[in-house]
Amino acid sequence: MLNTLKLYDMLKAASISDEQAHAIAGAIQEAAAEISADLKGMIRQEFDLFSKAFLTKADFEAGWAQIDARFAQIDTRFAQADTRIAQAESRLVRWMFVFWIGQMAVTFGLVLGVAKLLK
Repeated sequence: MLNTLKLYDMLKAASISDEQAHAIAGAIQEAAAEISADLKGMIRQEFDLFSKAFLTKADFEAGWAQIDARFAQIDTRFAQADTRIAQAESRLVRWMFVFWIGQMAVTFGLVLGVAKLLK
């Protein structure tokens, strides 16, 4: 803490007038008060940032656990979707095979029919 009375006495001892010593001591006291207020504000701001960072870390870890659980759910859903796609693909191939056999039978029948007409 700044002792303005000692500062005032030192300035008086240095042959500075009473008014000037009083003004200089007052100015230094005001500057010290501003610096002290600024430091308190900075310390409070740093403490707030630190406390937020500390709380955020706990929230961050809890959030990661939730994200991991959500990714596990998504992986399960993708596995189910892959199974459904494979089943649909199997049904589609069967229907395509039936269509191709039918198409070949119709084409073969038309060829035989045209061949009988031409004889």
